This record gives sequence, C-alpha cells and structure tokens, in this order.
Amino acid sequence: MGSRNNSPSLSKPNPRVQILASSGSWWFVDQARAESILLNTIIQESNWRVAPVCLRLGIEVRTFQRIVESCLGISPKRWLRGIRIIAACQQLIAGEKVEATAKDLGFRHHSDFTAEFKS
Repeated sequence: MGSRNNSPSLSKPNPRVQILASSGSWWFVDQARAESILLNTIIQESNWRVAPVCLRLGIEVRTFQRIVESCLGISPKRWLRGIRIIAACQQLIAGEKVEATAKDLGFRHHSDFTAEFKS
C-alpha cells in the first residue's frame, strides 16, 4: 500500500469530495473531513470567480476543477456562469430592474450583464 493522497486523481473521481445541489443550494461536501459547506454565499462573495471560491474552501484551483468536472461534467467557470444566469433569471422574473440585477450579480456595467445574458 502506498501513501494516502487526498487530492482526486486524474483517472478516477474522488467520491469522498463532491459538489451537490439540494433545494436550490449548492454544497461542497468533503466526507474525509466530515464537512458540508454551503457554496451559494461563498460564490456570490467571490464575485462568481473560481480562484476566490477555491481560496475560501482552502483547496487548489486544479483540485476544485477536477471535483466540479467529476461531479457535474462541466468546468467550474461554466458552472459558475450558469448559476449566475439562473440567479439573474430569478431576479428578473421577480420584477427586479436590469441595472439592479446586474449590480447585485457583480457586473460593473449593465451592458456587460446584457452581453453575458444574451450569450
């Protein structure tokens, strides 16, 4: 038996560390450390950027990338972009103005938000 490696390998996912969704919330679950961390606030406070999310979780960007790709089948950047667009849709459906939604979701200008939303 070799030494224990806590990071997920390239060849197979680590089932002890997962990204899970439940009732509109996203969770980072690390069974090895018996931790479940609510990601929604961390993601928003990290301005929808991968590196600051990883910093808050205390893991390397590449490790996070492996976990997200293993659990969700997409890159972390694409995942965060999708969550951000869903949040925008929810706010706009609730009657929020475009400018307010753009500001709330961390866009510098509402034109940046509009371009992102259309793409």
